[in-house]
Amino acid sequence: MLAIQTDNSDAGRDSEWASLLSGYPLPSGVYAWSMTWPAPEMPRPGCVWTHTLLLDPLDDFQCRCDLPSLFRRPKEQDDTSVFGRSIDPIPSSKKSPVGSASKGDPEFLMALLWSFYEPPLRPVRATGISWGDSQRHKLLTSLWAQQWGPLRARTSFTDAPITPRQMGQEAYDLQLHRSARAQQRRDDQRVLTGVPDAQPPEWAERAARDLFEDEGLREFLHAYGPELGANRAAFGSMAEIWIAVSGTGELDDALSKLMHLFPKREQGMELKRDLLDPRGHPIGSREPLDSWRVLRALLAQSNVNSLPLECIDTERFLGTVLKDDPGRIDQILDLVSDDSNEFAVQVLDLLADPKSRYSRPWLIGDPAVLGRLISLRPQVLGFPQVWKKVDHEVLVTAMKRLRGKGKRGRALEAMLASDAPVDPALVLRAWPGLDDLLLDLLSSSPLTERRTRPWIEALSGSSMVRWINDNHEGAKAPALRLLVSSLEPSDLCSVDPEIVRDQLLSNGSQDFAVKTLVAAIGSAKNPSWASSAVLAFEQLCRQKAPRFSQASVNSLNKLDCSGWEDNSWNDKIARALNLAFQEDRWDPLTCLELPSFPFNALVSADKKAGLARRILTAGVEKPEAFKAWQRDVLLKNMDARADRASLVGLLKRLWPF
Repeated sequence: MLAIQTDNSDAGRDSEWASLLSGYPLPSGVYAWSMTWPAPEMPRPGCVWTHTLLLDPLDDFQCRCDLPSLFRRPKEQDDTSVFGRSIDPIPSSKKSPVGSASKGDPEFLMALLWSFYEPPLRPVRATGISWGDSQRHKLLTSLWAQQWGPLRARTSFTDAPITPRQMGQEAYDLQLHRSARAQQRRDDQRVLTGVPDAQPPEWAERAARDLFEDEGLREFLHAYGPELGANRAAFGSMAEIWIAVSGTGELDDALSKLMHLFPKREQGMELKRDLLDPRGHPIGSREPLDSWRVLRALLAQSNVNSLPLECIDTERFLGTVLKDDPGRIDQILDLVSDDSNEFAVQVLDLLADPKSRYSRPWLIGDPAVLGRLISLRPQVLGFPQVWKKVDHEVLVTAMKRLRGKGKRGRALEAMLASDAPVDPALVLRAWPGLDDLLLDLLSSSPLTERRTRPWIEALSGSSMVRWINDNHEGAKAPALRLLVSSLEPSDLCSVDPEIVRDQLLSNGSQDFAVKTLVAAIGSAKNPSWASSAVLAFEQLCRQKAPRFSQASVNSLNKLDCSGWEDNSWNDKIARALNLAFQEDRWDPLTCLELPSFPFNALVSADKKAGLARRILTAGVEKPEAFKAWQRDVLLKNMDARADRASLVGLLKRLWPF
């Protein structure tokens, strides 16, 4: 059972304080305010009268009443039964809940609040109080009324002009002493004597001012404080949050304090929702919150896990802020470098989404700013405009950080659509494994050959062959034709023969026909190519057209017959090459660049010596082009020639016997 002292013996001994006030919680949950007066008219010395008001501490209306005006000093002849009845509280004036007389010591009042609410929490004894009865009593009741309900229900106050008081074994939380000397000083109590040298924090000053002029702090605390329970140490942080939402404090610090007070998402939901609404107007604030301040505070946090992000309308925040000042984009970037902030991630994703209307301001801004966004969100590479505005080295570096086929695909598509002069080889080196994705785009995009060919030339032949064999059925005909015809003969021989046959029938390209013949000759593994390749080549040679292009000549110079044995050499291939000479499509001297086996085969197939004659005739002009083994091959094949003498004459002009 808790023993509570309801009167005060100092009331019968101290003549300067005519009435003493005490406020304390009762075990039943009811809160008691007791006013004590000396009773010299009573026959026993030291008698006092005490009038006690019983209040519901959770009832904000009762706590806003002018409590000191409700007390009545009994008289000896009074009927005391009237004190057991309920009374109708009278609301106190919002203009001056404490009374103007207490304004005479504002610095001391700020120090008192600072001492009372600053951790580590201790009972506070304020000494040397010179205020009159009405001033003290309005101060104590106003301090109590300023608190939120659960804190009011557990906090105790008292006048104790001379002797310290306690409830059972516990000291009152706040005692006001008339004496300038603190009696029975204890280490676990905080004694305030006069105004300290240290400057109280702003929250103490604003809380003291709110006692005189209702600025909204009490309304704020009553609305959002109850969930904090009897945590008196939270008062200062709550006051700082109120200062910030009222427009004069740093909102990012206030938001940090809010998350510290309510560390779980489901805690403090009402305050969090009101604070996170871009058009929010928290209770107790005089003006709506500024969206930019709230956005900046959210982005400044390293972690927002304790905030109900599902309540945040990120698009509305961005829409409001960028509409008011598009130039704030650079400031946003300064704040979103930490990806542990979920809200910052949402903001960056919105700004980097090509489909988002909030991404457009970036594209017309400073390229340096755009480069910063790319470093944070490489998916911005999905904008074709980006590839025209930002240095390509920055873009390629950003590409390395892209994850996911969809994001990479959009970046590549934008890069190709932009027609920016990007070095394909540089991109492919920076982005391993890009080949298939790039080929998917090249085969489906309506791009010109001029824009597509540099990328194809940068791709590895093995990647192109694999993709062609796996995806040729779904590829567009022009794209497939370009891909197949771009392969080198050494890679072309690995393409499915059916694909090559189809291309030979539909392509009609001289270079491709030459390339397929060279590929067929060089591939002992695919002899089935020979028939189609030779047929296409012969048809090409019989057409009336100029000589082979340099690309065709380059392909012919790559002939490799090392995979064929002498007895398996296909005469059709040799005759086809011979036909190319006969039709004057091939520079004769080019034959001298062939390796020995195809050279031997060509000469053997030259039944009428037309090829040999043209080679020797051309060689007279450039004898240095001949090799000794080529001379021997020609001599070996001259015995059966009808015009052997003229051929020998040409040889003598090259090499005198």
